[in-house]
Amino acid sequence: MEETTVQETVTSVVSMSDKLQGAIGDLITKSLDLAEVSGEFLVNEIPDVVYQLMLWHGVKSGIYCLIGILLPLILLYINYRLYKWVTSVPDSEYPGNTVWDGFNEGQEVGTIVYIISSTFICVPIACININIEWLQIWIAPKVWLLEYAGNFIK
Repeated sequence: MEETTVQETVTSVVSMSDKLQGAIGDLITKSLDLAEVSGEFLVNEIPDVVYQLMLWHGVKSGIYCLIGILLPLILLYINYRLYKWVTSVPDSEYPGNTVWDGFNEGQEVGTIVYIISSTFICVPIACININIEWLQIWIAPKVWLLEYAGNFIK
């Protein structure tokens, strides 16, 4: 009786081992199939992802460049209008009626200092914001991609 139980036990262990190997084989096969499908999906999606990445960085760079160009121009226009207002010609109906009549000498100097300082503040802002990365993406996209990928390696 002990021999039959040992044989039955060995047979059941071998049977379970075969079932386990079959299940592991099925699991490995399904995993490989899933990896292949995932790999194909990634290969198909990479061009779209690269396009969207380049589009995003190009538009962002273009907006910064536009801000860097428009901000100084707007500030210079405001300075010009302020200067014109301060140095306006007297009205013929009201002699001596200029903006300068209401100013004392310290205010005149303050206005001129404002105009000069705002112009000098505007130049660094323009230099920082003018980013021509969008031009590189437009003209040489492969070079931009290489540089972008190189930034990750560093």
